[in-house]
Amino acid sequence: MIKNDNTVFDKNRSVCESMECERDKLKSDVLEAHQRSSLLAQEVDEQNSRLEKNSQMLIQKLESKYSEQIHELQQKFLFEKESLQQALMLAEAQLSTLQENDAKLKSQILKLNNVSNQIIK
Repeated sequence: MIKNDNTVFDKNRSVCESMECERDKLKSDVLEAHQRSSLLAQEVDEQNSRLEKNSQMLIQKLESKYSEQIHELQQKFLFEKESLQQALMLAEAQLSTLQENDAKLKSQILKLNNVSNQIIK
């Protein structure tokens, strides 16, 4: 009976040792998985940080580019506006001159008609 008890004890010890080894292996696996997940999370954070930085740089470049384009268009608009104002002033001056000449010619026609009417009488 003692031999049987020793055999059972040895089997139980063997099972316990096996379970302890398995437990230690599982602890090691969990620790390793945790370390891998921490490393993966860190890599994801770094990649997100790089993407965010690149996005900000792209946004700044686009803002700068469009700011320059807006400035150029504003300058072009101002130049065209000034050109049109000068052309309008010139046209108004020409119109005024033409109106003055028209008034003079009408006055001369009226005088010539009066002279002609006096001659005819």
